[in-house]
Amino acid sequence: MIKMVKVTRKQQYWSHIKLISTQVAVRSSSTTGADPKSRAERHSARIHWV
Repeated sequence: MIKMVKVTRKQQYWSHIKLISTQVAVRSSSTTGADPKSRAERHSARIHWV
């Protein structure tokens, strides 16, 4: 039972990372890549989630 819970939490964690990375990619592509703010947000998001 404990192992099942751990696996479920791990799957949710990775699916959450995928969702965040997808949102960041869409947001960065919608804005200019040279924009320092979006670049900083993408960097901080990477540090926070990975």
